[in-house]
Amino acid sequence: MTNILLIAFLIVSLSLDLQQPNRVIVHGMSNAARNGKSSARAGLFDDSDLPLIAEVISQDELGHQTRTQQSRTARVSAWPQKQVDCKTPFGSLAFALYMAKNGAPLEFVAQPKFVLRKTNQVSFPILEFDNVPTDLETDPSANYTIVLGNDNYREFYSTWIHGLDPRTIQPLPIAPTGIAQTQKPGEPWEIDTRIQWVLPHDTLGNLSPVRQAGFVDVAVDIFKRGTLESVPVDYPADPLKSGTPVLYIAEGNLPFHRFGSYYPPQKVTYTLNAQTYPRWVFPNVPVEPEKETHFIVLMTPTSRPPYVVVHPSVWTHTANTRTTIPAPNLPPSCK
Repeated sequence: MTNILLIAFLIVSLSLDLQQPNRVIVHGMSNAARNGKSSARAGLFDDSDLPLIAEVISQDELGHQTRTQQSRTARVSAWPQKQVDCKTPFGSLAFALYMAKNGAPLEFVAQPKFVLRKTNQVSFPILEFDNVPTDLETDPSANYTIVLGNDNYREFYSTWIHGLDPRTIQPLPIAPTGIAQTQKPGEPWEIDTRIQWVLPHDTLGNLSPVRQAGFVDVAVDIFKRGTLESVPVDYPADPLKSGTPVLYIAEGNLPFHRFGSYYPPQKVTYTLNAQTYPRWVFPNVPVEPEKETHFIVLMTPTSRPPYVVVHPSVWTHTANTRTTIPAPNLPPSCK
């Protein structure tokens, strides 16, 4: 079975290259345009209004602080980036914490409690999540992706990798078990978007080592929620109802931004065990190899319910093999 999957992966990778003889390479743009970034929250509020995950404290089974290698749970806190109101620091935004282990789709963990933190004569409100299950003591090779988002799976903000190696390690794509048997109107309203591979390449499209590659191609498959049953080849049958796949990118623990103004995904198909499946590929995504770059795929917003609830996997791309822990800056005292 492993050999079959590997052959399928190589065939799909080759077919994608053959279907893209005229790669579009971006030159001479500003950094923002080159990265294709646009805020999913444009016009609502600025990224600086969002809290960022600033601390993940490893805890043993008794709740005492310990080394990462001995972690059973973690206490996660998100801090404001600037001076905020002491009582309503983030306005009407409702937050939640999501987490995934070893590249699985994100799952809801908890809603936060608000705590007024006092450090070095500075007082500021934080979002705190306690006893988050991150067992590295019994499974030291595990990799936990922790993401702060809103409370309805519609937006994801700050990301933190809890593990000894930040990279997403997935030797082979996840193999679908079949086509989802959906109910009318023909599409599941709750889906998992799993990034299947991220191929690094140079400006000419030649595969390159991660440390040398300035671009990647990101491929995603869509499954019925909680299964490995792929959506049908004609998905989405009605984009107005279900939306279309959109790639979001974040660096380090900074907020996610939409990518795609210049590169909408290319829909392709592949065959495995005589069954044909759909796949969406975002080509030529610029990256900086030494930075931690996180990818997720959501669906474009729809104008009317029922809205699609997306449980994305997070793929972390970096040349570094050790987790980088951000050094948070203390915000000013709240007012």
